Amino acid sequence: EAFNHYRLSASISPNPKSSYMAGILKLQGVGTNADEEQAMAWLEKAAKLGHPKAQFIYGIYLVDRKKDPKEGEKWIMNAAVNGDSDAIIYFQEQKK
Repeated sequence: EAFNHYRLSASISPNPKSSYMAGILKLQGVGTNADEEQAMAWLEKAAKLGHPKAQFIYGIYLVDRKKDPKEGEKWIMNAAVNGDSDAIIYFQEQKK
């Protein structure tokens, strides 16, 4: 039921939190079948709406799964600028 609530909310209006939650629940298969591609579509939507954690997760997906480090690191940098601690740590680790 939670997935359907977030999915509906995100579909009705541009809502970064609802898009993010729909993506996370779809990724984990909570209340729905797990589907990475569909999950990433929701997370991409949330990322474009400025959700920092969605920007980070989507960026990591692009780097690791889609082998697009240039685009992925752009999203991770957006997440870091927007205060996502995992994104900040990611870039700190890259410098070591």
